[in-house]
Order: sequence, then structure tokens, then C-alpha cells
Amino acid sequence: MTDPPEVHTNTHINLDMGDAGTVDGFITCTTPSGTLDIPVTKCWDGNGAPQNVGTSGLVSWGTVSATRIHTADAFDKLWTAWQKAVEKPNEARSNFDLKEVAKDGTTVLAHWTLEQAYVKSVKTDDHDANGNNIKKITVEIHFDNAVKA
Repeated sequence: MTDPPEVHTNTHINLDMGDAGTVDGFITCTTPSGTLDIPVTKCWDGNGAPQNVGTSGLVSWGTVSATRIHTADAFDKLWTAWQKAVEKPNEARSNFDLKEVAKDGTTVLAHWTLEQAYVKSVKTDDHDANGNNIKKITVEIHFDNAVKA
């Protein structure tokens, strides 16, 4: 009989944005996902007969969206990274590291490098002085390629 698989609960995400800093403790996060398209084109041989020709694959990447509890430090780092993308888009792209960490804080369950990434958007919950909801901040990250580290 095989041992049951190890199950992890209460994981969180750490986001290292290089020069922009590291923000940890994201409580929800989409993981990098892409769609592969391998088109087939036609060419004609010397006899005029059509032949299928495979081409290189094209990957279309989605964005990563992550949410955490709003703190002044996290908001400042994420807003500054987003503002850099607005003001200096050619300088805003860099490799970001995205790590899913177990609740022990040290066990890395998954690690991706998001190549040529930038902060696409930063959103905070609306303020409600009458409510008792915990204020959250959500960041959306665009990237050109994801590599599982």
C-alpha cells in the first residue's frame, strides 16, 4: 500500500518583483497559465500537391491575479511598481519570482519565474467606515513567459 499524498492547506504566495521589492502573504492567487497553438500551414511540392507543414508553437499567456490583506507597506510597493510601468514602461519589465509557500513559511510548493513581467493593475477594496470587512489589495501581473523553477 502506498503512503497517502502530503496535503497542504493555508498556503500563501510570495511575490519578488526584483528592484520593486518583495510582497508576501497573498491569500488568493491565480497561477501562471498559457495556451499553446501549433498551426499547420500548406505548401505545394514539386508536383503541385499540397503538403502539411508544421510551424513553431505559439504560447499565449494569461495574467496572474493575487489578493492579500491591505497593509501600507504592501500597497506602497505594489503601487510604486505599477506607477513605474505607467511612467517608464520600457524600464518596468523585469523577471518576477512567484512562490507558493506552505504554512510553515519555509516549504516551497511551487516556484515560477515570470519573465519580462510588470504590474498591470493595483486595486484596493472600497472604503466602508460602517462595515467590518477586512480591506484587501489585488494586483494583476502581465508577463511574456513563465518558467517553472
